[in-house]
Formats: sequence, C-alpha cells, structure tokens
Amino acid sequence: MTQFDHLTADSTLGDLPLHDLCVSHKTPGRVIAEHFEQDSALPGILIEDDTGNISLISRRRFHERMSSPYGLEIFLNRPIATFLEMSQRERVIEVLVLPNTEKIDMSVRLGLGRSPDHCYDPIIVVFEDDNLPGFQVRSLLDFHTMLLAQSQIMSHANQEIHRQKLETQRYLIKLNQQQQEVKKYANLLENQQGVIRERNRILESQQEELIYKSEEIANLNQQFIEIGQLLSEEGQKAFQATFAGVNDICRNAEQIMTAGTSLRDELNTIGDISNSIAKVSRQVHHLSVKASIVISRSNDALSGFSSINEEIGNLVSQTFDAGKQIEQVATRFGQRIEEFTTSAQEGMTVARSLISQTEQAQIALNQLEQIVRNQVTALKEQAASGSKEDFKKESLPQSPTAPPAGLTAETVLQLVDSDLFYMEEGKPTIVKTDGRKRSPSNTDVSLLEGAG
Repeated sequence: MTQFDHLTADSTLGDLPLHDLCVSHKTPGRVIAEHFEQDSALPGILIEDDTGNISLISRRRFHERMSSPYGLEIFLNRPIATFLEMSQRERVIEVLVLPNTEKIDMSVRLGLGRSPDHCYDPIIVVFEDDNLPGFQVRSLLDFHTMLLAQSQIMSHANQEIHRQKLETQRYLIKLNQQQQEVKKYANLLENQQGVIRERNRILESQQEELIYKSEEIANLNQQFIEIGQLLSEEGQKAFQATFAGVNDICRNAEQIMTAGTSLRDELNTIGDISNSIAKVSRQVHHLSVKASIVISRSNDALSGFSSINEEIGNLVSQTFDAGKQIEQVATRFGQRIEEFTTSAQEGMTVARSLISQTEQAQIALNQLEQIVRNQVTALKEQAASGSKEDFKKESLPQSPTAPPAGLTAETVLQLVDSDLFYMEEGKPTIVKTDGRKRSPSNTDVSLLEGAG
C-alpha cells in the first residue's frame, strides 16, 4: 500500500505530502546547498524577506546556477538574496501559488499550463484559517509528487472504469436476458391479446344476441301485459255475466220449486177428490148390492129396476176405475214433480259450486292482475335505469277483490239485479251488470249482516 492509495478524484493539495522549509533571504548560499544535499527529496526552499514576502528557489534552478561558470564563487558565500535578485532580473523564476483546497486534477492542469521551462517547478500551497483572517501558512509541493498522485488517482479511476465496465457487461448480459424474457412475454401477451380480442368479439356477439333477446322478451312482456289486461277486463265481464246467469238459474230454480209445491198441493187436492169419488163409489156399490138383494126377494114387478141397478153397478165400476186412473196419474205426476224439485235443488247446488269456482277464478285473476302490475313496474324500472331518468310511477287502479269469506252464494244471488259485490280500497262496493258502481243500500247491508 503506497502513500497515495487513499486519494480519490475529490482529493486536494492539502492531502499530499508537503515541505515546510523556509529560510531568510540573508541565509548564505552554502546553507541552501547543504539543505539540498542533506534532503534529496526536497524540491525547493521558501525564502522570506524582511517584509514577509515569500519567494521560491527550486532545486533544479539552484543547481543550474551553481554549475554555471563562477557560480560557486559568486553565490556560496553570499546571501541567497543575491541569487534571487539575479534570477528576477533574468526572469527565470515563475511561481505558481494555489490554495490547499484546490483539487489535484485541476492543479496538474494549471502546473502543466506554465511555460515549458517552469512547468515542473514546485508549487506553493497556501493554507488559510477562517478563524484567523489574514494568517497564511505556505508549504512547498513537489510537482513530481503531484504527478504521482494524479497517476494514482487515474489508476483508481481506470480500475473503477474497468470495474464499471465489467459491471456494465454483466448488466448488458442480464439486460439481454431480460430483453429475451420481455420478448417472450411480449409474444405471450400478443397471443393473449389475440385471445382476448376473440373473446371480446364473442362477447360482443353474445351481447348483441342478448340485446335482441331482451327486446324480444320486452315485446313478449308487453304482449303478456296486454293479454293480462284484456283477461282482466274480459274476466270481470265474464264474472258479472256468470253471476247474472247463476242468479237467473237460482231464481228459475226457486220458481220451479214454488210451482212444484203448488202442484203438489193441487195433487193432494186431486187425491182427496179421488178418495171421495172412491168412497162414493163404494157407497153406491154397497147400495147397489143392497138393492140387488131387495130385488131378488121381491116379485116380478121390480124386474125393470133390476136393469137400473145393473146400470148403477156398471157406473160404479167405471167410476172406481176412473178414480184409480186419476190416482195413478196423480202418483206419476207427483213423481215428476219430485224429479223436477230434485233437479232444481241439484241446479241450485251446481249454481253454488259455480259461484265458489267463480270466486276462486276471481282470486286467480286478481293474482294475474298483480303479476301484470309487477311486470309493468319492472318494465318501468328497467326503462328508468336504461335512460338514467327518474320518473314517478303511476299506480294501477286497484282491481275488485273476491267477496268476503262470510258472504254466501245465496246472499250474492239475493243482491238486486244480479249485482257483483267486492271490496275496493277497504270499502264495500257493488258493480251492476252494466258496469256502473254503487254503494250498498240498506237492504244490501241487512243481507250482508245476515250472511255474516
């Protein structure tokens, strides 16, 4: 390890080995020669006059002057000031003064920038202290030493450059490898982009198909809504007509039952008459028998009455036969009336069942109406989200509900003019067959209260 290994590109003149030898200008030349002879590394000596000015005598200049003719006789025994005065007159002294903070590289450039005769002369290095203004310390620096330091710095710089070059080569190799990786990834990315483009194309196609299907579904929903509304309207009309028809059937059935009752009473009357005829016939027959007995016991004078008695017997037989026939006809007629009454009761039962089924159909229709209403609401919300415009939904009119649980079929049929009863907004309402609405009358209320 040399004395310059610690130097860097930022090193200054203060980091180099310096010489601090300074003598008075009255010092004999012989003493100067002894200093140079004793210290072979001494590049020069600083000379200070009485005013404090510093001059420089380099080793090379001193030996040149001493080796000249009569140089030893002239300068060895005389003060060194004589040497300086002669050198200044001949202008052979060119001093370079630099601060200790000057960098070595710049100092070399400044030193080599001097004239060729003085470019290798020593350099005066000045040290200053900020705490002592005006105070300076001067040292002497051998230019050869500075060149060696510069060489060492350059060697360090070359080594650093070589190291960085090797590092750069390694980085270039890594960069090349990474470029290959990047190229491979770029190819993979390009392939993936192609796959993504194809998928996007498929997605766009599917999106278009979904839009088309959505439009079809919207059209079907609109048709479904229209059909539902039509079914609701037609259903209400059908229910009203059904209630009216059921009312007519029940009214006709009641009339048939009333007529059957009247006919049953008439048949009872006919039966009584037939019994009376039979009773009279039996009495006449009894009298005829008695008359025959009396005639058989009498003489021939009553022979003409015998023929009358025979005629009476025949009339009695005919009357009895006619009574039996009337009774048979009344019996058969009674059976027919019973059949009609049974049929009317069955018709009443069918009408009641039809009313129950109609009520269930009414409930199903109300549910269908609710579904249609929900579908309309969903379509409105979808339209609102599609256009990003808020609007107020209009509420659909509330459809009639089915008759309350306590209302029986007979009570419904007893409402005037086959009216339809339902609850609208919590209030009882009656719809007539012509579609008009009205509030329940006192009679209707009494019927409803009796049904409840």
